[in-house]
This record gives sequence, structure tokens and C-alpha cells, in this order.
Amino acid sequence: EELSESESESAEAPQAEVSELTQPDSEPSSEETAVEPKAVEPEPPFTRFLNDLTAYLNSNDYMHEFMGDSLHQGDSLAAEILEHCASDSLEEFHRRQTQLQKDIQDISDRLAAVEKLDSLDWNKSFEKVRTENRNAATTFGNDLLKQTRDAALKHISNWFETDDSVAHLQDELLNKTFKDCQDKIAANVKDRTRTLVGSPLGGVELSQELVRAIARVETVVEPAVRSSRDLVHAAKPAVRDFGLSIPPEALKVKKGFWDWLLLRTQAAMCRRIFGAPETLDQPVPSAVKKRRLDEEGRAALENLVNAHLDTILPATPVEASEKLLNSFITALAKDARQRLQSGKDEIVKKKHALERRRADNRKIDEFFSSLQAQAEKTTESVADIRTRFRTIRRGSPGGIPIESELTNSQDSILPTFPYVPQTALLP
Repeated sequence: EELSESESESAEAPQAEVSELTQPDSEPSSEETAVEPKAVEPEPPFTRFLNDLTAYLNSNDYMHEFMGDSLHQGDSLAAEILEHCASDSLEEFHRRQTQLQKDIQDISDRLAAVEKLDSLDWNKSFEKVRTENRNAATTFGNDLLKQTRDAALKHISNWFETDDSVAHLQDELLNKTFKDCQDKIAANVKDRTRTLVGSPLGGVELSQELVRAIARVETVVEPAVRSSRDLVHAAKPAVRDFGLSIPPEALKVKKGFWDWLLLRTQAAMCRRIFGAPETLDQPVPSAVKKRRLDEEGRAALENLVNAHLDTILPATPVEASEKLLNSFITALAKDARQRLQSGKDEIVKKKHALERRRADNRKIDEFFSSLQAQAEKTTESVADIRTRFRTIRRGSPGGIPIESELTNSQDSILPTFPYVPQTALLP
């Protein structure tokens, strides 16, 4: 029995423990309910602010204010861009661009004019002036020939009436007349050449096209003409010496009785009458001249003078005039080509500089045109988004979210990053 009782006690013990575990907790005692609960600590201010801010950013109010600020900023930015694109400075820029285009066209025309003038045949362009100069010089030479011949023959006739030597006839009468003729030719050549090249273009004959070309490069041709004309003014015409030397054999002495008797030669008779053949400075009585030279001797002297004059007139004025005119044409062509080449190089550099400016300005103009077009498109897009935004707001009462409505639009400009509107910023 003792064993049976102990076994029953040992079997009941685990059951009791199981029953205690499976039974519900007993109600607390009065002593346990009397204990006070612990106090809850308040949230930190920053955590509370962060929670409030997060709740605000996740609300529709934030979205409304964000859209309002974004649309306002878009309108302001587009309006500012359009204002700059329509500013007085940009209008002035366009005006200068138009003027730049005109300058490029003008300098291109100048360059074309320079190239035309650079290929000009200056000698051919002065053919008319050459002909006029030649004709005038020939006429002057013929007139001067008649005057000089009359004066020289008169001197010979008068010499027969005096006791002067042959040297006096040569140096004091004939050569002085010829020297005066030489001076007249030089003066006439210089005056005529100065007149022929006295026009603004120096007497050059040009087509209307070349005249217009010169008008565009007046700073090139006219200075060359003035410079060459100054050379003509300072130049001394190349007129050859007209001096006449009377040789002893030109004196046809008539033989007398004693000359025949003593077998005197012509040279011996000239030496006895006129002096040494190198000088011929022996005075000769008028009666001796008339008797020993007679008409044959007079005619010989006149023929000598006529032959001398025929070699110098009228050719000398023509030669001297052409030489002086040629010097002007040569100097003008050389100076003009140098100035044209220098001016061409300068014009080409200036043209390239203007073209670079025009290219840069075109890029600026294209940029502003593109910017204006984008600003206008932005204004239209903002207006469209504002209309749709207002429609969505009217159709979303009770705080219905509108993010999905706007973000599904193809033209949406909503950012994907957090945004704090101006009205929500803390001071």
C-alpha cells in the first residue's frame, strides 16, 4: 500500500505541473494593481519637426504648392528670356549685323575693283594722250623750225655785213638762237605734259566699269597720280644740245689770182682769211666776206644751218614730250601697282576679319533665335500644364492624390527629386 501510494503521488505531480501551465493566469491581486505605470518620454523637437515635415511632403498640399511654385518659376524664367531676346541691345546687335553685311559687300566690291585695276594695261590706256601729245609736239616743232630757220638765216645775212669772225657767227649768233630754241622746247614739253596729266586720273582713258572701280579705290589711284605728277613737275625735259660747230670745209672760199698762182688749197685759204681751223676767231672785213665767199659761200652756210635744224626739228619736241610722258606713265603704273597690291592685302585681311565677325555673330543670332523659340515653347508648355493642373485640382476633392494624374502626362515637367516650396522654407 505504501508503494502504491508513493507511485500515485509521483504520477500526480507532473499532471499538476501541466495543469498549472495550461490554466490561465490568475487575476492580479489588489497589491499588484496598486503599482503606478512608468511615464512615457516626449519625442525630441527635431524628430517631431522631421515627422511633421515628412507628413507635409507626402501630402497633396505640398504637391499643390510645388506645382504653383514650379509654374510660377517657369513663367518667370521664360518671360525673362523673351525680354532679353527682344531687348534694345539685341535689336542693336541685329542692326550692326546688317551693317556688317553691307560692309562686307562694300569691301568685296573694293577688292574686285582692285583686281580689275591690277590687270589694267596702263600703256594702252594712255594711247589717246600719247596721240594728242605727239600731234601737239609735231605742230609746235614745225612752227619752231620756221621761226628758228628764219632767225638763223637772218644772222648769216647780217654777219656778211659786219667784220665779225666765223667764231662770232657760230657762238654769239647761231648757237644762242639754237639755245633759245632748246629752252622753248623744254618749256613747251613740260607745260604740255603737265596739262595732259593734270586731270584727277592723270589723263588715263578708262571704261565706265574701270572708272567705277577707281571710284571705290580712290585712296589708291589718286595718290599714285599725284606722286607721279610731282615727278613731272620736278623733272627737266631731256632736250638734246642744239649747238652747231662750223667746220672749215663748210666755208667755200673763192680763189683769187694769187691763190691760183701759188696753188693754195681750200684749207690754206681758210686759214689765211678766218684764222686757225680750231678757233676761226679772226675778224674778217665785210668786203672780204662778200668777195671771197660770194653767193656760193653764203649758200653753203645756209645749207649747213638748214641741215642742222632739220635734224632737231620737229623731232626733238616729239621725242622729249614722249620721254617725259613715258616717265610719268611708268612711274604711275609702278606706284599704282604697288599701292594696289598693298591695298589688296589690307582689303583681304579686313574682309576676312569682317567675315569671321559675321560668322560669330550668326552663331550668336542662331543661339538667341533658338533660345527665343525654346522660351516660347516653354511658355506654352507651362500654360498647358497649368490648365491641366487646375482641371485635376477641381476633379480631385477630398485630398485625392494627384501625383499619378500629372506624372502620367507626356509633357510633365515634375522633378524626381525632393522639392521644398518657397512657402515651406523655414527662416
